[in-house]
Amino acid sequence: METKNKVRRVGYWFSDEKMNKLKFLDFIEFCKQNKSLEFIQMDLERPLNGQGVYPLDAVVHKLNDLFLKADQGDEQAQVQLRHFQEYTKMYPDTIMIDPVFTARRLLNRTECFKLISESHICKTDRDVFVPAFIEINSQNHQETQRTLANNKVFYPIVSKPLLAESHEMAVIFNEQGLKDAEPPYVAQTYINHSAILYKLYMIGDQLYFVNRPSLPNYTIKDAMKDTHFFHTWDVSKQNLSVYMDKIDFDDSCKTEGQALPCDEKLRKIAVSIRKTLGMDLLGIDVIMEERTGRYGIIDVNAFPGYKGTPNFFSDLQDYILRKLKEKDESTLLKE
Repeated sequence: METKNKVRRVGYWFSDEKMNKLKFLDFIEFCKQNKSLEFIQMDLERPLNGQGVYPLDAVVHKLNDLFLKADQGDEQAQVQLRHFQEYTKMYPDTIMIDPVFTARRLLNRTECFKLISESHICKTDRDVFVPAFIEINSQNHQETQRTLANNKVFYPIVSKPLLAESHEMAVIFNEQGLKDAEPPYVAQTYINHSAILYKLYMIGDQLYFVNRPSLPNYTIKDAMKDTHFFHTWDVSKQNLSVYMDKIDFDDSCKTEGQALPCDEKLRKIAVSIRKTLGMDLLGIDVIMEERTGRYGIIDVNAFPGYKGTPNFFSDLQDYILRKLKEKDESTLLKE
């Protein structure tokens, strides 16, 4: 089978907002230099099998944006997903980047945290954990208080929307603050982490580490505070420091008494989460517990924005080409 110099056809679907964040049209222009990939925007408004450009070799997507709308009753999104599902049934050999229904599991924060808690590294490494969490569905604050206590979720807690694509959150310091959270949501014990968040960005085997600002440490003196509302994008704005393959922190990244993260540990976390989820395009948020230096995994996202990663275009192109090559080699072995 001839695979050299063969132009491979890659379909793509993203929301307009995601297209802009990824600068995906610029990425397509970048790939034209290689002359190995042809990108085709998938028109999910109509059945795909009648559009004359299929089958495709691969599809790169973030269909979670469609799943979110469809689950909320959006009929147009439901039709679009049905057309996509018809395509996958007709052409099951098309490479999905990432597997569609695997990525969908990350839409639900409870499901996501359960999956991560079952990862090999969380089950075998005492220094890696998911902070205690529980899904809250009741408007009864006394019932919620009992649920928190029974599941060892202690104040302060972070209330996170059940839908992972929502980023409006709150730090609740006491039982009175429960009135500020609208069910359903995930309540998670707040872990002091010296106001630093470590974002792990994966593109297949390629891994980037980025440190971003985060929320401050809280003490017993804050127990009577009013609820603090925040949007994760406002708190964790892009920092100046980006590290590829190795974290080389200097003293400006460190507060007194705080340990610096081990790049090998962060790499092991990323590899374990990737294996658990069976996905290659991931964003993983990690904090270091201020008192113990343990690594807390507080969020995982499918196909993140990759802000601050200097070689995103080339890494994504190489990853797509590598997946296509692996498929070719697998086909040759079967012949």
